[in-house]
Amino acid sequence: MVTEVNVSNTYNSSENLDGNAPMSVTFPDPGNKFFTSFTIYDTAGYLVEGNSHINSYTWKPNADVSITVHFNAKGKINNISSGGKEYNYIVRNYGATQDVIDKKINPVKPEPVK
Repeated sequence: MVTEVNVSNTYNSSENLDGNAPMSVTFPDPGNKFFTSFTIYDTAGYLVEGNSHINSYTWKPNADVSITVHFNAKGKINNISSGGKEYNYIVRNYGATQDVIDKKINPVKPEPVK
């Protein structure tokens, strides 16, 4: 299958993460043609109930126009929650840019919130 810029979609997953540890990932706005979404799943692969997703239509950029998505970090910008359960997340890019296709933008390795 040929991957086409601004046409193809990509899907990337994080590793399983501790639901009690606030995490975040900061990345350049991918600028996908359609949109980008983050969705949290439990370790059995089921969608987590509650505030479990965010997308490029709803997130708020940082002052430098980068994007930070928080996980289980109550009160932080662009926060989504696993409700304290172990989780992983999928980043979906619809109409992916070249940087996304080349994995120059691949926000699947969050870091602890300081």
